[in-house]
Amino acid sequence: MARIVDYEKRINQGDLKEFFVLILQGDLEIIQSKETGILYATTRKVNMPSTLNKQACKAMLGRDLPGEIRKVSCENYDYTVQETDEIMRLDYRYGYGQEKKRQLLNLEELIMYLPTLKLFQRMEFQNWSINHKACLS
Repeated sequence: MARIVDYEKRINQGDLKEFFVLILQGDLEIIQSKETGILYATTRKVNMPSTLNKQACKAMLGRDLPGEIRKVSCENYDYTVQETDEIMRLDYRYGYGQEKKRQLLNLEELIMYLPTLKLFQRMEFQNWSINHKACLS
């Protein structure tokens, strides 16, 4: 799950129009420091551009969205840690993604596809029989 925890106003550099981004925060993760080995708690955050106005963004605060915040590979870029001014070269970013929902067939679709399913079952059994006969000889 990802929760909408904040929003910010931004300016489009191309046409100088205002828009809002929703700030999404993922679930709590326990990470081990590579340098000290100490465990610490953290969350991933991403900014998601929106077409919502300020009032709509405000109304969305606290809502949970299905999906998760994932690490995504990208071209190298420099990132400055605000607290320490340390510059790090990163080759990933975080992005929000929804899991694809399995589509369930309704009764009419099931009845329509039933002959095809039976055909596949017969073909699979025949292939299994042929393969097993070949293995036994």
